[in-house]
Amino acid sequence: MAASKAFVLIELLLIGCVVYLFIRQRALSKEVARLSAHLSDSTSRDAQPEDGAPVAAAGSTDVADPDPAPLVPQSPEPLSAPAPAAASIAASVTSDDTVEENYQPPKQFVFGSDNMERLGAWLKENWIYVVAALSLTMAGIFLVQYGIETGLLSPTVRVVSALLFGVALIAAGDRIRRRGGDGDEDLTAFLPSLFAGAGIVTLFSAVVAARQLYGLIGPEMAFIGLIAVAAGAIALGWVYGNFLTVIGIGGAVVAPFIVGGDSTDPTWLFYYFALIGAVGLTVDALKRSAWVSVVALALPYAGAILIWLTTYSSGPEFLLFSVVLAAAATCLPMMSVRPQFSGAMLFGPMHSFGPKGWPEFPTRLAAGGILALCGVAFLVAGRDVPSFWLAVAALFVVLMAVSFWLDRSPTLEDLAPPIALAIFAIIGWHGLVDLPVDRAFADAFVGFESPAPWTITWLTGVGLAVTLLAALKSTRSTPFPVIWAFGAAAFAPLVMLSIELAWQPRPHLSDFAWAGHIAAVAAVMAVCANRAGLVDGDMRLRTALYTLAALNMVAFAMAVTLTETALTLGFVALVVSAAWLDRRFDIKVINIFVQLGIVVCGFRLIGHPGIPWAIDTSLLELVIGYVGVIAGLAATWVLLQRRMRQSSIIVAESALWSLIGIFITLLIYRVLEDNNPGEEHWSLSLFAMVWLISAANQFYRLQIDGVMRIVRTVLGIGFAAAGLVMLFLSVTLGNPLFGSIVLGPPLFDTLLIAYAAPAVLIAGVAWRFTHLGQQIRVAMVGLSAFLMVLYAGLEIRRLWQGPSLELSGVLDGEQYSYTIALILLGAALLVLAMLRKSVLIRKIAITVIAVTIAKVFLIDMSGLEGLIRVLSFFALGLALAGLALLNRWMTRSLAADQAAMAQPQATPDAQ
Repeated sequence: MAASKAFVLIELLLIGCVVYLFIRQRALSKEVARLSAHLSDSTSRDAQPEDGAPVAAAGSTDVADPDPAPLVPQSPEPLSAPAPAAASIAASVTSDDTVEENYQPPKQFVFGSDNMERLGAWLKENWIYVVAALSLTMAGIFLVQYGIETGLLSPTVRVVSALLFGVALIAAGDRIRRRGGDGDEDLTAFLPSLFAGAGIVTLFSAVVAARQLYGLIGPEMAFIGLIAVAAGAIALGWVYGNFLTVIGIGGAVVAPFIVGGDSTDPTWLFYYFALIGAVGLTVDALKRSAWVSVVALALPYAGAILIWLTTYSSGPEFLLFSVVLAAAATCLPMMSVRPQFSGAMLFGPMHSFGPKGWPEFPTRLAAGGILALCGVAFLVAGRDVPSFWLAVAALFVVLMAVSFWLDRSPTLEDLAPPIALAIFAIIGWHGLVDLPVDRAFADAFVGFESPAPWTITWLTGVGLAVTLLAALKSTRSTPFPVIWAFGAAAFAPLVMLSIELAWQPRPHLSDFAWAGHIAAVAAVMAVCANRAGLVDGDMRLRTALYTLAALNMVAFAMAVTLTETALTLGFVALVVSAAWLDRRFDIKVINIFVQLGIVVCGFRLIGHPGIPWAIDTSLLELVIGYVGVIAGLAATWVLLQRRMRQSSIIVAESALWSLIGIFITLLIYRVLEDNNPGEEHWSLSLFAMVWLISAANQFYRLQIDGVMRIVRTVLGIGFAAAGLVMLFLSVTLGNPLFGSIVLGPPLFDTLLIAYAAPAVLIAGVAWRFTHLGQQIRVAMVGLSAFLMVLYAGLEIRRLWQGPSLELSGVLDGEQYSYTIALILLGAALLVLAMLRKSVLIRKIAITVIAVTIAKVFLIDMSGLEGLIRVLSFFALGLALAGLALLNRWMTRSLAADQAAMAQPQATPDAQ
């Protein structure tokens, strides 16, 4: 005990010596600066002319000596303009409206590089003040705990001693300020703030200890005491510099963790931290230092998070703490700013709405508090069912405040989407991850005779409440009515989709009950569309958005009560309705919904439920689904022609033709599979056709510019790769040469489906898709030619061998048929080259003829004898002679054409 007392005494003496030495050093520095200024002044007086006029170089300006380093890093500009002189005030008395019009928002950057450099410079010069403040603060906190080990002082005496010690420190600081001053140039600079700040922290620590460590007072008395200390801190903060405010905030936040205690309910500390943050923001609202407000927001949040991590049962208190700080960060800085929240929006650099530039400091501070509240609400909502609804309610109240209470400050309007997304994320996440509210919803279901749980109804109500709020906001004086209307039209339907996917209400509600909830959303959307039409007059964009949302919900409700086919038809009805709205009212932006709806229809027919559904469902339902969608897309294509929506027309055309091709492919597959299951060559090729048609669909849409071009390219390459892989399997493993049976009559059999149909598809794409690269198109032509040659060869074998083409030898007639086919192919290519005047096709034709000759002499000759051999070679010679003559004539014709094109044209001047 004696050693501890000696140690405390030595520490106090060292602190006193350090403070004394530092004061002397400051005094000497002040004296040196005064003497230097006096010497400079004397030198300038000696250099002046006799008439007393100052000597200045031409074009020079008087530059005042820069002020010494500030107490702490300040913002580049104050939060509000400095007050003008009295004469200026008398000459510029204007109305409030004029003041607001002439107001220029200040530029505040807390974490700028210049502020960081100034902070570093200040700490380098005045670090000893920080150490001294820390020592005095720790002395006050340790005084609260003094005597615990020895038991010399009762808890009451300890707390009273700490209170007296805090008051003594504040009194000492105030005495130093009155006698020596607290300005940056004063000899006792920073010392008053140092002592007063340590005293404030000691008072906070004493009250916290009385409640948390010793249980001397109840929570009500503790809160009253903290408010009293906070009020004193605010009063001192207006008089002292920012150094005091920072000491008070930091020490007050750290004090509960140092004091410790055995309290089993530390949740009241959330209110304590909220009070500390509000105090700091209140002081800085008049000090206008910006960075102090950031400290007042960040440090209490750090303390609250530590308390939350140690006790997860304090969800509502943590949420209330966040609400208080968000309100304080939004309201308190406005005490010295007019007009409220002017300048650019928070996410202004990310979008094109509102004024340009970087958001002002009040906007960034308010946004920080609100966004932090969104994160806390998401965390707290998972604690239990009451916390879930409290979090949703808190976010809805904040959304109302941003929408209507701050409706004269459109700068904060782009905070509404993050708040709405937080509500949506809470609803979706808690149904997806089996958190308490979802478990309570599931446990409420006992049987079909039990009452249905109300959770889904309340969630639907939340979605409708946000939608109605946004719809009402879109009719008020807002610069972004369409954006608000879009949010209104999207939020409730998205909530219903989230409930369907995450909460899975159908096991707990009947299909008709769940469809009734969806129909309620559709009815609200219809009412909003009607009201928007009355307000807008021309019934343009907002009416269209609400109408589309209503149609979407109607289709959704049909899907709940009907089949997958009904849902798909509902989507195509939505697409047709959107195209009709554009045709009727010329609403260009609605084409986004048209294109999205077409993509959804294609996805449902190909992806989910997609091809598996098409294979397993009844043939009638397959026909209804595909024919209905194809008819709807055709109607959409016709409707789009009037307004010439080129991008939507391209999407509709590609979807229309691709779905027709896939539908025919599926019908063929269904017919063949029902009678002859398991034949690989045609089944693999039919699935390859589905992928290749989907790839062609994406490649056709590459004519549309925009960011989706990359997505379409990736999808097209992926679909094409899948189709080529399946086609390769059909050519190799599924080839009839290795065991499968050819079905159907000759020439119109499964070989036509397996190889000729893909060849025609690929050739058609190469012919019509001129926007693709030349090399890609040439490669596609080569692949198509290979498939056609394969088809022709297999058909010849089928004519001689029958349905089974397994490798078991080649008949003589079959062998000669191949030769005749090659000769005919070469002749056809020569004719095509002549018609197209193509050198490349002529070279290919010559190659085919050469291959034919090689086949005759190397293969066919071995099987011929006698007169048949003579006649065969005679016929071959005549055919080759004719082909040679045709080739020679075509070569000369191409050469003549090239020479004519190269000869310069005669001009009238040359005559």
